[in-house]
Amino acid sequence: MRLFESLGAREFDVDGLSLVVTELQASYAGEALHGQTVRIDTQVVATGRSAASFRTQLADAASGRSVAVVHVGAVFVERAAGKVRPLPATIRRLTETAP
Repeated sequence: MRLFESLGAREFDVDGLSLVVTELQASYAGEALHGQTVRIDTQVVATGRSAASFRTQLADAASGRSVAVVHVGAVFVERAAGKVRPLPATIRRLTETAP
């Protein structure tokens, strides 16, 4: 995900932890056709001790018309131990700097 790339991280390595999706909800809002340019914006909307919620908005790039909204709940896991760990500092900083 580009959100993680913008932070110098990867989806499978955010401060040494892996992101595991625990909940996903997608809401269709309108049609998108092959060849259409779609803008995708993702933001962190809530955090807990070891979990975060992300909201992704997909919209037609030209008109801004909504195509879909996706909500993702995730936890961060230390792969070697197989254990959920506290939210990485990189993700926590995103919520502290959000408007």
